[in-house]
Amino acid sequence: MLTIASALSERGHDVLIGGRAGSSFLQRAEQQGLRTRDVRVRGEADPATLLGLRGLFRQEHPDVVVANFNKDVRLAGIARLPGSKPKVLARNGLAILPNNVRYRHTYFRLADAIVTNTESIRTRYVGYGWVPRERVHVVHNGIQVPSPDGRTPFEIRQSLGLPPLGRWIGAFGRMVTQKRFDLFLEAVAKIREQIPDLQALLVGEGPERDALERLAAEHGLADIVHFAGFQTAVWDWYRACDLVALTSASEGLPNAVLEAMALERPPIAFDVGGVREMIADPSVGRVVPPGDVGALVAAAVLLLSDDETRLAVGKSAARRVMAEFSIEAMATRFESILRGLVGPVEG
Repeated sequence: MLTIASALSERGHDVLIGGRAGSSFLQRAEQQGLRTRDVRVRGEADPATLLGLRGLFRQEHPDVVVANFNKDVRLAGIARLPGSKPKVLARNGLAILPNNVRYRHTYFRLADAIVTNTESIRTRYVGYGWVPRERVHVVHNGIQVPSPDGRTPFEIRQSLGLPPLGRWIGAFGRMVTQKRFDLFLEAVAKIREQIPDLQALLVGEGPERDALERLAAEHGLADIVHFAGFQTAVWDWYRACDLVALTSASEGLPNAVLEAMALERPPIAFDVGGVREMIADPSVGRVVPPGDVGALVAAAVLLLSDDETRLAVGKSAARRVMAEFSIEAMATRFESILRGLVGPVEG
């Protein structure tokens, strides 16, 4: 959302970011030169919260409020001024809209539109039967593609303190059960049987890390699986890999796939969420059935064994990201949705 906010601000829109004072969210917004306000949300039925929001709306006269969580959608919808201003746009990056009476009231009565980041989530919502298709919009995530680096993977691995040789497969994300990094480690063990010089990289932090380190040791992989922890600058970690795997049980539009593609690293991903919207065909990566470790292993072995095909897939993947998943494309689509909600602007 901060990326879109910055892009809209650069296009001349007046953007205000609301959040808890002192939060890293507001600090990042301020670093990007955006206007911010302390918005204290104490509870869904808290009178002070509703009065504070109503006062903010009277003072700022926003045309649209973009709310990221169910609670925020309800509060904004209740607090808005007579005449249904501002419009309320609910943004759901994951499938977090349950099909029940409470959420039906929130999203049918209090929200004017919903934005999500995959067609698969849009289809799910419309399938509930009470969310009109025309009120659900898809805006794919966009990323800022980094400039070419010029260094070889050998040199990059050396700079990161990793073994420079071998063929590398990586996985990126928060270490939680949903990401199923246990299946990634199972796949690494099987790939190593056919690719003896295999090395593996896990970038991320989370509550499952200790269990995953133990599992790597149980698989006999302690010498080849490298846990990098949380990294704020991830590009070199992608560049250290030859392939990137996504083994999640569920996803929206996973940035790990986009980031790998942007850096010419072919992704191999389970067919979850919006994966097929990014990996549209085998020329830009490989999609395998959810949870099918055998299929993931087979695809990885083929690409790791064929440098020419792997490099060609990587280049095609980067071109697709540039064409379809840039920040410019994301901002243009989001801006169009906002204009559609507001209608003609006087003056």
